[in-house]
Amino acid sequence: MRAKICKTANVYFAVDRLVSGAVSQLQKGLQKIDDLLGKIPGVSFLVSFAQVFVHIALNYVDECCLGYTFLHKDQSAFKSAADGVVIYFQNWKKLLKDAAVMTLAVMVISFLAWLLPFIIFSGLFALLHIHWMFAALLSIMVAVIIKSAFVDSFLMVRMMVSYMEVAPSTEITFDLYAKLCKLSDKFKSLFDKGQQEQQQNGSAQL
Repeated sequence: MRAKICKTANVYFAVDRLVSGAVSQLQKGLQKIDDLLGKIPGVSFLVSFAQVFVHIALNYVDECCLGYTFLHKDQSAFKSAADGVVIYFQNWKKLLKDAAVMTLAVMVISFLAWLLPFIIFSGLFALLHIHWMFAALLSIMVAVIIKSAFVDSFLMVRMMVSYMEVAPSTEITFDLYAKLCKLSDKFKSLFDKGQQEQQQNGSAQL
């Protein structure tokens, strides 16, 4: 029983690493586009927003795909993860729309998480005749803690909910496998492993 659990854990760890690697490669491709746009005068702010937007949109692909594999235990975890990545990119319009909303929400929450402590600390430090810069630094620390403890977890859950809303009803476009394989050798490795395990399982049943 313990050996089976360890084997299952190793499989999911390998799946997570491959999905993360594939997404990282795809994100680097988008980063090159951002770099080119960033050289155009007057659009640096839009590029910065786009980078945060893309980060939120793609940062939780591996969690979404792992969640998808848990719902499809009847087939290879590698196959389910590859399907999950395809489903994610096939529904890019909805997921990017949700990521855009989340980007604005994160910016507002992060600002408030800094502003409110700053007002409190600056008032307190003024009474103690301590420079306001210490209040600003302390407020930044509080904002980082709040983001790490609450905002990041909320983002992950929200993006997974958005993904799970569309995944069950998505009819996979099979030509997208080939396109993603060309864009990322990590995804190709994930896809190939899924195909190999599927063939081995089919041979075993025969």
